[in-house]
Amino acid sequence: MRKRLLIVAALAAGVAGCGSDPVSHIGQGAEAGHLWFVGPPGAAVLVDGQPHGLIDAKHPTVIDVAPGKHHVEETLGGRPILDRNYEVGAGSSLNIGG
Repeated sequence: MRKRLLIVAALAAGVAGCGSDPVSHIGQGAEAGHLWFVGPPGAAVLVDGQPHGLIDAKHPTVIDVAPGKHHVEETLGGRPILDRNYEVGAGSSLNIGG
């Protein structure tokens, strides 16, 4: 009985350790990541070259994206104010701007 209990405990520890590697889940999975734009109000947002409207002064602009790398741009009055790449994990949220 004790031997069987040790085997079960060892198997459980091995299975539990399979998902503990933090690198194994970054950027993977079907769940979208989220980009939160909080300012400046009126700035135009582009993600991966696609326009996503203007940042609202009262509510954050939230854009769902697939996990992985994304190129984010913001312009205000026709001038670039942000041009950067971000790595978005599945289910994660990134605050951009402010």
